[in-house]
This record gives sequence, C-alpha cells and structure tokens, in this order.
Amino acid sequence: MVSVEEHLRLTMRIRTSRIDEASENHQIVEILRQVMLFEHRTKLVKELSGGMKRKLSLGMALIGGTRTIILDEPTSGLDVESRQQVWELIRTLKRGRSIIMSTQHIEEADELSDRVCIMSHGKIIALGTPMSIKRRFGVGYNLFVEARASAQLTSSELSERLQAVERVLLNREDFEGIVKSKDSTDKKSLFLVPISLVDRISTLMKEVEDNIPEMQIDIELNSLEDAFIKIAEKDIEEEVKLNKDLA
Repeated sequence: MVSVEEHLRLTMRIRTSRIDEASENHQIVEILRQVMLFEHRTKLVKELSGGMKRKLSLGMALIGGTRTIILDEPTSGLDVESRQQVWELIRTLKRGRSIIMSTQHIEEADELSDRVCIMSHGKIIALGTPMSIKRRFGVGYNLFVEARASAQLTSSELSERLQAVERVLLNREDFEGIVKSKDSTDKKSLFLVPISLVDRISTLMKEVEDNIPEMQIDIELNSLEDAFIKIAEKDIEEEVKLNKDLA
C-alpha cells in the first residue's frame, strides 16, 4: 500500500534522477501544501475521498517543476463542494504554467480558461477567449427586471409595473430584437437582448429607470453554455444539410 507522500516521491524520482534528499523532501512538502494535502500525507491513497484523489493527481502532475500540465476532465464525478475546491486549486496552479484541460462542464471552461477550444466530430468549431466566443456566438445579454426592495409594491402594483417595462422594451423600433424569456415569473421579468443592441443597453436601462423608478435592472452577458448550445445547433444544421446534399 502506498501513501500520498510516497506517490509524490515515486513520481519525483521518475522525473528527476539527480536530486539530493533534502531538496526532494522540500519539493514534496511544497507540493503537499499547494494541493492542500499536507495533513493527509501519511494516508493511504485508498483512504482518500474523490476530491483528495484529484488533488493528489494534480500534485503528481506538478512535482519536479512541471510547467505544462494536461488535465483530462479533472472534476468529473465530483460533488459541487469538491469541484469548487479543485477549481480554486487550478486557478492558483495556472500562474506561470500552461494548463491544457478537457471538460464536459461548460461552466468550468468559462470559469477557468483563458482560451477555449470547442470541438465537434473531431473538428474545431470555435476557438478564442470565453468572452470572444460569447460575443461571436452568444445570443446576447440577459436583462433582469424586478421591484426594488424599498418599493414595497402589492402584487397588482408589481404586475402593473412589469407590464409597463414590457411596453418600454418591446414596443420601440430602436429596441427591436428584444424578446421576453419564458423563464420570466410574476415577480421578475427576464428579457433577451441581442448582441446587436449592445450600444443601446445604457439607453434602454435609463429608459426603464426613468419611467418606472420602482423597478431595478440587472444585466449580464449570456454564459459560455448559451454560446455552446448555439454553436452545437449550427453544427447540427450544417451536418444535416451536408447529408442531404450527399443523398
């Protein structure tokens, strides 16, 4: 049976044949601290949780001063808390290193990546920073409208204000393209604002706030997952068209 520390020592000796014992011990301790396993260094690997095993794998990748690391779905199968811990660890480890990581979690790519490559059927269909992909392929912005906490509106008053917001956003030619999302509720409205209206967003928000001061607006760029869905739909359409042309 092999302990956490012994795993790192074996990996270290495979990678670096010429190193004195003191330097070896120092590097192992540093890696154990980096991956938050110092207190578990004497544990057998079979006794570790799934999250700890992922941290040990990262430690083994780092030992010996590695500057390029390849991670294959490093958080697959982990619970939310363990995944967040590994995310924080990767954020720390990527400073001064190159990390190539595959993942099926789009949120993970959005959170951790400086550049994203989206592939389908062995082809690269999108490449760039998360922000550039969102701007190129995303459906736009999410605009949330709800009552200010200080407004203290009744249900009927809130309904009236939300309808007034709809009239402002959906009945203006210069705001053409905005649609109300089916995820809206009777307490909060969600509108989808296309990328083409990015220069009009400040005007749009001011229009609502000036006319319906009881309401507050929050806006966010669509997620990388939204862009991914749009890319996947486009790829499927192209594949269907190609199959029809070949038939």
